Amino acid sequence: QNWSCDGIGRVSHLILKTGSHHLIFDFGGVTADAYNATRIWDGGGGDANWNTAANWSGDQAPTSTDVAQFDGTCVTNCSSTINISISLTGLTVSSTYSGTITQASGTTITIGSSGYSQASGTFVGGNGTTTVTGTSFTISGGTFNAPSTTVFNVGGGVGLTIDVNNTQTFENLTFDGTQQKIITSGDTLIVTGTTTLTDGLVNTGTIDARGNITQAATFDGGTTILDFGNDSLAQTYTISGGTGPVIRLNSAADASDSLVFNAAATLYGATTTPAFSGTIPISNPSNYTITIGAGHYSQAAGTLNQGSWELVISPNNNFTLSSGTFNGGTATTTFGCGFTISGGTYNAATSTVFNGSAACITDVNATQTFYDLHF
Repeated sequence: QNWSCDGIGRVSHLILKTGSHHLIFDFGGVTADAYNATRIWDGGGGDANWNTAANWSGDQAPTSTDVAQFDGTCVTNCSSTINISISLTGLTVSSTYSGTITQASGTTITIGSSGYSQASGTFVGGNGTTTVTGTSFTISGGTFNAPSTTVFNVGGGVGLTIDVNNTQTFENLTFDGTQQKIITSGDTLIVTGTTTLTDGLVNTGTIDARGNITQAATFDGGTTILDFGNDSLAQTYTISGGTGPVIRLNSAADASDSLVFNAAATLYGATTTPAFSGTIPISNPSNYTITIGAGHYSQAAGTLNQGSWELVISPNNNFTLSSGTFNGGTATTTFGCGFTISGGTYNAATSTVFNGSAACITDVNATQTFYDLHF
Protein backbone atom coordinates (compact mmCIF):
# COMPACT_ATOMS: atom_id res chain seq x y z
CA GLN A 1 0.00 0.00 0.00
CA ASN A 2 1.18 3.53 -0.79
CA TRP A 3 0.69 6.57 1.41
CA SER A 4 1.07 10.27 0.80
CA CYS A 5 0.78 12.99 3.38
CA ASP A 6 1.71 16.63 3.84
CA GLY A 7 2.69 16.23 7.50
CA ILE A 8 5.40 14.29 9.26
CA GLY A 9 5.60 10.51 8.91
CA ARG A 10 6.76 8.45 11.85
CA VAL A 11 8.35 4.99 11.87
CA SER A 12 8.66 3.16 15.21
CA HIS A 13 11.01 0.21 15.55
CA LEU A 14 10.34 -2.34 18.30
CA ILE A 15 12.70 -5.23 19.04
CA LEU A 16 10.52 -8.11 20.20
CA LYS A 17 13.46 -10.44 20.91
CA THR A 18 16.91 -10.94 19.43
CA GLY A 19 16.47 -11.03 15.67
CA SER A 20 12.71 -10.24 15.73
CA HIS A 21 11.56 -6.76 14.79
CA HIS A 22 8.24 -4.87 14.54
CA LEU A 23 7.94 -1.70 12.46
CA ILE A 24 4.98 0.64 12.92
CA PHE A 25 4.41 3.15 10.11
CA ASP A 26 2.28 6.23 10.82
CA PHE A 27 1.61 8.51 7.84
CA GLY A 28 -0.87 11.25 8.57
CA GLY A 29 -2.90 9.10 10.95
CA VAL A 30 -2.89 6.06 8.69
CA THR A 31 -0.90 3.23 10.31
CA ALA A 32 0.47 -0.09 9.16
CA ASP A 33 2.62 -2.81 10.72
CA ALA A 34 5.50 -4.89 9.37
CA TYR A 35 7.32 -7.81 10.94
CA ASN A 36 10.27 -9.85 9.92
CA ALA A 37 8.85 -13.30 9.41
CA THR A 38 9.57 -16.90 10.32
CA ARG A 39 9.21 -18.85 7.09
CA ILE A 40 8.49 -22.55 7.68
CA TRP A 41 9.32 -25.22 5.11
CA ASP A 42 6.08 -27.03 4.21
CA GLY A 43 7.26 -28.71 1.00
CA GLY A 44 4.21 -27.60 -0.96
CA GLY A 45 6.08 -26.64 -4.10
CA GLY A 46 6.61 -30.09 -5.54
CA ASP A 47 10.40 -29.83 -5.75
CA ALA A 48 13.26 -29.50 -3.24
CA ASN A 49 14.47 -26.05 -4.30
CA TRP A 50 14.93 -23.42 -1.62
CA ASN A 51 13.75 -20.61 -3.90
CA THR A 52 10.43 -22.25 -4.83
CA ALA A 53 8.01 -19.97 -3.01
CA ALA A 54 5.32 -22.63 -2.60
CA ASN A 55 7.69 -24.72 -0.46
CA TRP A 56 7.33 -22.16 2.35
CA SER A 57 4.56 -20.98 4.63
CA GLY A 58 2.74 -18.06 3.08
CA ASP A 59 4.13 -19.19 -0.28
CA GLN A 60 7.10 -16.88 0.08
CA ALA A 61 10.74 -17.97 0.27
CA PRO A 62 12.75 -16.48 3.16
CA THR A 63 14.57 -13.20 2.60
CA SER A 64 17.43 -11.59 4.50
CA THR A 65 15.01 -10.27 7.15
CA ASP A 66 13.47 -13.68 7.84
CA VAL A 67 14.18 -16.75 9.94
CA ALA A 68 13.95 -20.00 7.98
CA GLN A 69 12.54 -22.83 10.07
CA PHE A 70 12.37 -26.58 9.53
CA ASP A 71 10.04 -28.50 11.84
CA GLY A 72 7.27 -31.12 11.72
CA THR A 73 5.01 -29.03 9.48
CA CYS A 74 6.12 -30.79 6.32
CA VAL A 75 4.47 -34.15 5.53
CA THR A 76 6.00 -34.89 2.12
CA ASN A 77 8.86 -33.30 0.15
CA CYS A 78 10.55 -32.50 3.46
CA SER A 79 14.19 -32.31 2.34
CA SER A 80 15.44 -29.01 0.96
CA THR A 81 18.22 -28.08 -1.44
CA ILE A 82 19.74 -24.63 -1.02
CA ASN A 83 20.10 -24.08 -4.76
CA ILE A 84 20.92 -20.36 -4.56
CA SER A 85 23.13 -18.26 -2.31
CA ILE A 86 21.04 -17.07 0.63
CA SER A 87 21.17 -14.49 3.40
CA LEU A 88 18.91 -14.97 6.44
CA THR A 89 18.30 -13.48 9.86
CA GLY A 90 18.39 -16.99 11.26
CA LEU A 91 18.14 -20.70 10.45
CA THR A 92 16.35 -23.04 12.88
CA VAL A 93 16.09 -26.82 12.59
CA SER A 94 13.74 -28.01 15.32
CA SER A 95 13.60 -31.35 17.14
CA THR A 96 10.57 -32.45 15.09
CA TYR A 97 12.38 -32.25 11.74
CA SER A 98 13.73 -35.48 10.24
CA GLY A 99 14.71 -34.40 6.72
CA THR A 100 17.95 -33.25 5.10
CA ILE A 101 19.01 -29.73 4.15
CA THR A 102 21.66 -29.73 1.42
CA GLN A 103 23.82 -26.79 0.40
CA ALA A 104 24.27 -27.07 -3.35
CA SER A 105 27.65 -26.68 -5.01
CA GLY A 106 28.79 -23.08 -5.48
CA THR A 107 26.27 -21.52 -3.08
CA THR A 108 26.96 -19.48 0.05
CA ILE A 109 24.95 -19.06 3.24
CA THR A 110 24.98 -16.00 5.51
CA ILE A 111 23.15 -16.24 8.83
CA GLY A 112 22.49 -13.07 10.79
CA SER A 113 21.42 -11.94 14.25
CA SER A 114 19.17 -14.89 15.19
CA GLY A 115 21.97 -17.36 14.49
CA TYR A 116 21.93 -21.06 13.64
CA SER A 117 20.17 -23.68 15.76
CA GLN A 118 19.87 -27.41 15.00
CA ALA A 119 18.17 -29.97 17.23
CA SER A 120 17.47 -32.75 14.71
CA GLY A 121 17.66 -33.62 11.02
CA THR A 122 20.73 -33.42 8.81
CA PHE A 123 22.58 -30.48 7.32
CA VAL A 124 24.94 -31.26 4.42
CA GLY A 125 27.32 -28.42 3.62
CA GLY A 126 28.62 -27.79 0.11
CA ASN A 127 31.86 -26.53 -1.37
CA GLY A 128 30.98 -22.91 -0.61
CA THR A 129 31.11 -20.83 2.57
CA THR A 130 28.69 -20.58 5.46
CA THR A 131 29.10 -17.39 7.51
CA VAL A 132 27.48 -16.84 10.91
CA THR A 133 27.32 -13.21 12.06
CA GLY A 134 24.76 -13.56 14.85
CA THR A 135 24.97 -14.29 18.56
CA SER A 136 24.66 -18.08 18.53
CA PHE A 137 25.63 -21.26 16.70
CA THR A 138 23.99 -24.19 18.46
CA ILE A 139 23.94 -27.88 17.60
CA SER A 140 22.02 -29.87 20.22
CA GLY A 141 21.05 -32.80 18.00
CA GLY A 142 20.94 -34.13 14.46
CA THR A 143 23.92 -34.23 12.11
CA PHE A 144 25.86 -31.22 10.87
CA ASN A 145 28.21 -31.94 7.97
CA ALA A 146 30.17 -28.73 7.64
CA PRO A 147 30.67 -26.92 4.33
CA SER A 148 34.09 -26.40 2.82
CA THR A 149 34.53 -23.19 4.84
CA THR A 150 32.75 -21.98 7.96
CA VAL A 151 33.26 -18.40 9.13
CA PHE A 152 32.31 -17.05 12.55
CA ASN A 153 32.33 -13.29 11.99
CA VAL A 154 30.82 -11.08 14.68
CA GLY A 155 31.58 -7.39 14.65
CA GLY A 156 29.09 -6.05 17.16
CA GLY A 157 26.80 -6.89 20.05
CA VAL A 158 27.78 -9.32 22.79
CA GLY A 159 29.66 -11.77 20.60
CA LEU A 160 28.90 -15.29 19.38
CA THR A 161 28.36 -18.38 21.54
CA ILE A 162 29.29 -21.69 19.88
CA ASP A 163 27.62 -24.69 21.52
CA VAL A 164 28.15 -27.98 19.68
CA ASN A 165 27.11 -30.57 22.26
CA ASN A 166 30.63 -31.88 22.98
CA THR A 167 32.39 -32.08 19.58
CA GLN A 168 31.84 -30.86 16.03
CA THR A 169 34.02 -31.33 12.96
CA PHE A 170 34.64 -28.54 10.45
CA GLU A 171 36.72 -28.44 7.28
CA ASN A 172 38.20 -24.92 7.08
CA LEU A 173 37.26 -22.68 10.00
CA THR A 174 37.78 -18.91 10.29
CA PHE A 175 37.33 -16.66 13.32
CA ASP A 176 36.79 -13.03 12.29
CA GLY A 177 35.06 -9.87 13.49
CA THR A 178 36.01 -7.72 16.46
CA GLN A 179 33.70 -9.34 19.03
CA GLN A 180 34.53 -12.44 21.03
CA LYS A 181 33.60 -15.96 20.01
CA ILE A 182 32.81 -18.18 23.03
CA ILE A 183 33.15 -21.94 22.65
CA THR A 184 31.04 -23.55 25.36
CA SER A 185 33.23 -24.95 28.13
CA GLY A 186 33.90 -28.65 27.51
CA ASP A 187 33.21 -28.41 23.77
CA THR A 188 35.83 -29.15 21.12
CA LEU A 189 35.86 -27.85 17.54
CA ILE A 190 37.78 -30.29 15.31
CA VAL A 191 39.20 -28.60 12.21
CA THR A 192 40.44 -30.96 9.51
CA GLY A 193 41.59 -28.21 7.14
CA THR A 194 43.00 -24.76 7.90
CA THR A 195 42.22 -22.86 11.09
CA THR A 196 42.35 -19.10 10.41
CA LEU A 197 42.55 -16.63 13.29
CA THR A 198 41.78 -13.22 11.78
CA ASP A 199 40.18 -10.94 14.36
CA GLY A 200 38.53 -10.85 17.77
CA LEU A 201 38.86 -13.16 20.77
CA VAL A 202 38.06 -16.85 21.11
CA ASN A 203 37.32 -17.91 24.68
CA THR A 204 36.92 -21.22 26.56
CA GLY A 205 36.58 -24.64 24.95
CA THR A 206 39.16 -26.29 22.70
CA ILE A 207 40.15 -26.08 19.04
CA ASP A 208 41.58 -29.40 17.85
CA ALA A 209 43.43 -28.21 14.73
CA ARG A 210 44.35 -31.07 12.41
CA GLY A 211 45.66 -28.96 9.57
CA ASN A 212 47.70 -25.77 9.47
CA ILE A 213 46.91 -22.65 11.48
CA THR A 214 47.35 -19.01 10.45
CA GLN A 215 47.14 -15.97 12.69
CA ALA A 216 46.80 -12.35 11.58
CA ALA A 217 48.18 -9.33 13.41
CA THR A 218 44.58 -8.31 14.21
CA PHE A 219 43.74 -11.41 16.24
CA ASP A 220 43.25 -10.76 19.96
CA GLY A 221 43.84 -14.11 21.64
CA GLY A 222 41.57 -15.58 24.30
CA THR A 223 41.38 -18.46 26.77
CA THR A 224 40.58 -21.20 24.25
CA ILE A 225 43.06 -24.09 24.16
CA LEU A 226 44.61 -24.70 20.73
CA ASP A 227 45.93 -28.22 20.13
CA PHE A 228 47.97 -29.65 17.27
CA GLY A 229 45.56 -32.54 16.75
CA ASN A 230 47.00 -34.52 13.84
CA ASP A 231 49.84 -36.74 15.06
CA SER A 232 50.43 -38.09 11.54
CA LEU A 233 51.06 -34.64 10.01
CA ALA A 234 53.77 -32.05 10.65
CA GLN A 235 51.52 -29.05 11.18
CA THR A 236 52.51 -25.38 10.94
CA TYR A 237 51.12 -22.51 13.03
CA THR A 238 52.11 -19.33 11.18
CA ILE A 239 51.98 -16.25 13.43
CA SER A 240 52.09 -12.84 11.76
CA GLY A 241 51.61 -10.81 14.92
CA GLY A 242 48.66 -10.26 17.22
CA THR A 243 47.78 -12.50 20.15
CA GLY A 244 47.06 -16.20 19.87
CA PRO A 245 45.05 -18.44 22.21
CA VAL A 246 46.58 -20.91 24.67
CA ILE A 247 48.85 -23.28 22.73
CA ARG A 248 49.03 -26.75 24.26
CA LEU A 249 51.59 -29.39 23.31
CA ASN A 250 50.23 -32.70 24.60
CA SER A 251 51.73 -35.39 22.38
CA ALA A 252 55.24 -36.54 21.47
CA ALA A 253 54.28 -35.99 17.82
CA ASP A 254 53.82 -32.25 18.53
CA ALA A 255 57.61 -31.85 18.47
CA SER A 256 57.35 -32.36 14.69
CA ASP A 257 54.99 -29.41 14.34
CA SER A 258 56.15 -25.80 14.10
CA LEU A 259 55.23 -22.42 15.55
CA VAL A 260 56.59 -19.97 12.96
CA PHE A 261 56.91 -16.36 14.13
CA ASN A 262 56.90 -13.87 11.27
CA ALA A 263 56.51 -10.91 13.64
CA ALA A 264 56.61 -10.09 17.33
CA ALA A 265 53.53 -11.69 18.86
CA THR A 266 51.81 -12.85 22.04
CA LEU A 267 50.37 -16.20 23.02
CA TYR A 268 47.65 -15.93 25.64
CA GLY A 269 49.29 -18.94 27.26
CA ALA A 270 51.64 -21.84 26.55
CA THR A 271 51.53 -25.33 28.08
CA THR A 272 53.36 -28.61 27.66
CA THR A 273 51.81 -31.65 29.33
CA PRO A 274 53.69 -34.75 30.57
CA ALA A 275 52.68 -36.52 27.33
CA PHE A 276 54.88 -34.17 25.29
CA SER A 277 58.52 -34.96 24.60
CA GLY A 278 61.26 -33.46 22.49
CA THR A 279 62.00 -29.82 21.68
CA ILE A 280 59.26 -27.20 21.81
CA PRO A 281 59.05 -26.42 18.06
CA ILE A 282 59.51 -22.66 17.84
CA SER A 283 60.88 -21.23 14.59
CA ASN A 284 61.91 -17.60 15.07
CA PRO A 285 64.86 -16.91 12.74
CA SER A 286 64.41 -13.12 12.89
CA ASN A 287 64.47 -13.16 16.71
CA TYR A 288 61.12 -11.47 17.28
CA THR A 289 60.02 -10.96 20.88
CA ILE A 290 57.59 -13.62 22.08
CA THR A 291 55.23 -12.68 24.91
CA ILE A 292 53.12 -14.98 27.08
CA GLY A 293 49.90 -13.46 28.43
CA ALA A 294 47.31 -14.13 31.12
CA GLY A 295 47.11 -17.85 30.34
CA HIS A 296 50.63 -18.24 31.85
CA TYR A 297 53.56 -20.46 30.88
CA SER A 298 53.53 -24.01 32.25
CA GLN A 299 56.15 -26.57 31.20
CA ALA A 300 55.73 -30.17 32.37
CA ALA A 301 57.87 -31.85 29.71
CA GLY A 302 60.16 -31.26 26.75
CA THR A 303 62.89 -28.72 26.09
CA LEU A 304 62.59 -25.03 25.32
CA ASN A 305 65.60 -23.45 23.59
CA GLN A 306 65.24 -19.68 23.78
CA GLY A 307 68.11 -18.84 21.48
CA SER A 308 68.58 -15.17 20.57
CA TRP A 309 64.99 -13.96 20.93
CA GLU A 310 63.52 -12.23 23.94
CA LEU A 311 60.89 -14.06 26.00
CA VAL A 312 58.49 -11.97 28.09
CA ILE A 313 56.01 -13.34 30.61
CA SER A 314 53.72 -10.33 30.79
CA PRO A 315 53.03 -8.51 34.09
CA ASN A 316 51.00 -10.37 36.74
CA ASN A 317 51.36 -13.71 34.92
CA ASN A 318 53.20 -16.83 35.96
CA PHE A 319 56.04 -19.09 34.85
CA THR A 320 56.05 -22.70 36.07
CA LEU A 321 58.62 -25.39 35.31
CA SER A 322 57.72 -28.76 36.81
CA SER A 323 59.68 -31.04 34.46
CA GLY A 324 61.70 -30.90 31.26
CA THR A 325 64.43 -28.38 30.43
CA PHE A 326 64.32 -24.63 29.92
CA ASN A 327 67.40 -23.30 28.13
CA GLY A 328 67.59 -19.52 28.27
CA GLY A 329 69.37 -17.82 25.41
CA THR A 330 71.62 -14.88 24.72
CA ALA A 331 68.74 -12.42 24.94
CA THR A 332 66.66 -11.40 27.97
CA THR A 333 64.00 -13.44 29.74
CA THR A 334 61.48 -11.28 31.60
CA PHE A 335 59.14 -12.69 34.23
CA GLY A 336 56.01 -10.74 35.10
CA CYS A 337 55.05 -12.24 38.44
CA GLY A 338 55.12 -15.77 39.84
CA PHE A 339 58.27 -17.77 39.06
CA THR A 340 58.14 -21.41 40.17
CA ILE A 341 60.62 -24.22 39.55
CA SER A 342 59.42 -27.45 41.17
CA GLY A 343 61.33 -29.84 38.92
CA GLY A 344 63.24 -30.14 35.67
CA THR A 345 66.28 -28.10 34.70
CA TYR A 346 66.41 -24.33 34.34
CA ASN A 347 69.41 -22.85 32.54
CA ALA A 348 69.17 -19.10 32.83
CA ALA A 349 69.41 -16.67 29.93
CA THR A 350 72.23 -14.14 29.71
CA SER A 351 69.92 -11.62 31.35
CA THR A 352 66.94 -12.31 33.60
CA VAL A 353 64.46 -9.66 34.73
CA PHE A 354 61.86 -10.04 37.48
CA ASN A 355 59.28 -7.38 36.75
CA GLY A 356 56.45 -8.30 39.09
CA SER A 357 54.79 -6.57 42.01
CA ALA A 358 55.62 -7.04 45.67
CA ALA A 359 52.95 -9.74 45.91
CA CYS A 360 54.66 -12.00 43.35
CA ILE A 361 56.40 -15.13 44.62
CA THR A 362 59.67 -16.63 43.40
CA ASP A 363 60.14 -20.31 44.34
CA VAL A 364 63.20 -22.07 42.89
CA ASN A 365 63.06 -25.36 44.81
CA ALA A 366 66.08 -24.62 47.07
CA THR A 367 68.68 -22.94 44.80
CA GLN A 368 68.89 -21.58 41.26
CA THR A 369 71.79 -20.03 39.36
CA PHE A 370 71.39 -16.94 37.18
CA TYR A 371 73.79 -14.81 35.12
CA ASP A 372 72.77 -11.13 35.10
CA LEU A 373 69.71 -10.70 37.32
CA HIS A 374 67.58 -7.55 37.49
CA PHE A 375 64.73 -6.69 39.84
